[in-house]
Amino acid sequence: MATDDLPCAGLPAAPAGSAASSLRLAPETMNVPVARRFVRQSLARLRARHGADAVTTDLELISSELVTNAIEHGDGRTVDVTVTCDDERVLLQVTSRGNTDQVGPADEWEVADPGSITGRGLGIVRALADEVSVHRRADELRITVERRLPAA
Repeated sequence: MATDDLPCAGLPAAPAGSAASSLRLAPETMNVPVARRFVRQSLARLRARHGADAVTTDLELISSELVTNAIEHGDGRTVDVTVTCDDERVLLQVTSRGNTDQVGPADEWEVADPGSITGRGLGIVRALADEVSVHRRADELRITVERRLPAA
């Protein structure tokens, strides 16, 4: 399921007891692995409690795709990555600035043809996420991805 143009539309607000971590990155491709490491470190406790290795691996890949797109298609300002989690789910948000109209509705994201050199990222994100929302405000683009956790 995917929703667009509303802040976290269709995604319930994270409970008050949830934990959140944020990271601000310079828009440089060398920061893509930094974002992946940040996601993995942010979810270390969840892996221990929930055995959520698959969720962590998926969210690392999702962060890589979204941060890469933010760097390649943004306007050169910083990229923000936020991970919020509780015992039921993880929300990953990537926020960038500029060119917000280049990202279509999440319901339309598809993996590119195997012969294509580019265009796979958003389709991969949609395939791995339980929920995706796209929020645009002025020149800011925030993509929020939800992954539900396995029962503890």
